[in-house]
Amino acid sequence: MTSHTHQISRGRPRPNYRAEVSLMDGLIKVDEVASMLQVSRWTVYRLIKEREIVSVKVGSSRRVPVQAVRDYIASLIEAA
Repeated sequence: MTSHTHQISRGRPRPNYRAEVSLMDGLIKVDEVASMLQVSRWTVYRLIKEREIVSVKVGSSRRVPVQAVRDYIASLIEAA
């Protein structure tokens, strides 16, 4: 499996993500991520575009691993 490391523009290190996702965590819709973070879906798409939250394509739909949302929230807490 290939893992990727990305740097956030604010200099925080990004965790490594593997191509496989735990079946226990699963994938959620952009709208569900927006609800969890209490932001708009367009904010979620911006976070995905800026690689602050990892996402995958499933058919023509965009999905986010639950762990990616947890990691993003943890990075916000660490930066605070």
